Amino acid sequence: MMKVPCGVVLRRPLAVLVTIIGLTVAACANNTSTAPGTASPAPSLPVTSSTPPAPSQPTVRSWAKSLCQALGLTFLQLGTPPEPDLANPGATRQAFSTYLGDAANATQQAIGLLSSVGAPPVDDGQRILDHMRTRLTQLHGNLNNMAAQLNAANADDVGAIAQAFGAIGNVVGLFGTLTNDPQLRATIDQTPECHISSG
Repeated sequence: MMKVPCGVVLRRPLAVLVTIIGLTVAACANNTSTAPGTASPAPSLPVTSSTPPAPSQPTVRSWAKSLCQALGLTFLQLGTPPEPDLANPGATRQAFSTYLGDAANATQQAIGLLSSVGAPPVDDGQRILDHMRTRLTQLHGNLNNMAAQLNAANADDVGAIAQAFGAIGNVVGLFGTLTNDPQLRATIDQTPECHISSG
């Protein structure tokens, strides 16, 4: 059988050439002490990774949209806040009391939804999410307390009705108080889903 000297290029069809190059390189690797010169390295194949690419992180805008969609749908179920009718304080007190109770229930649902929304994709995002949860928990407690005080107040107690109306305003302005982080605040203000429409 004819020996193939190291480094000699053989002219063959492509399939045969690939096989011969492989055998020649192997022979030269085993016979480096007697081979003149240095054998050319075998061409390397491109490395492919079987690891799937990491999922893309949500943007601040998409996070704000998810937050406001989840919480907004909950609070939109409340409908339009009742208008005070000082000519009929008894009816006003009852309407406010009902709305405050419903708002407290909606706030409790919103607290549960925060976990599904997750932390915002900003520095210290988990702390911001925890702060939002604390704000909603405080709002929930305030709404329940205000409803109880209103129910216990005299029907003609205009001061109690005015306090209840202020508590209702906190529900309507919810997304304006959830966070004071400048980046999130600006994004929430510019996200249509974050503006509860009373209609």
